[in-house]
Amino acid sequence: LLVNPERVFLQNEALPWVARTYRKVLFVGTASYTYQYEEFFADDPDRYHTIDRAALNKVWGSQNHIIAPIGEVDRHRPAEFFDCIMLTGVLGYADPANNEYGPRGDELPPLLAALHRTIRPGGLLFVGWHLEDMPQSLHQLGLLGSLFKPTDRTPWGARKDFPNQPYAFEFYERV
Repeated sequence: LLVNPERVFLQNEALPWVARTYRKVLFVGTASYTYQYEEFFADDPDRYHTIDRAALNKVWGSQNHIIAPIGEVDRHRPAEFFDCIMLTGVLGYADPANNEYGPRGDELPPLLAALHRTIRPGGLLFVGWHLEDMPQSLHQLGLLGSLFKPTDRTPWGARKDFPNQPYAFEFYERV
């Protein structure tokens, strides 16, 4: 059994904390290993939303699932709707065998602008990515501009790394 430390962190630490801390949450990307994340919001299913561009992945999404690319989230939810957006394993993602690619390069500034429109001021943008797909963070790439700033208002500080694992999480606050 392959255990991904970043997935264990997400399930055992991050999602429980996010569910306790934030009222309206968007989780980006759905798959067979994400369907149970909705359980963290069992007190009120309207608190938890998911988005995935693949219609087939709706089965793994929440009751409030959106079928669209993440860069179009602002077409599906009003301004400042979310308190937290969890964007994990999507940025820079590459699976050439299945012709699947996550947002990269020129797609990132408009994507960040769409996220900025749908997250409330002071809200948390929770970003996780494979360092092999994207060696530098959004902050290191200088893409946050006046939209987001790094924040250490999480139990893990501004960044969570995993020893000997090519994965990182960074946490940003909407300006």
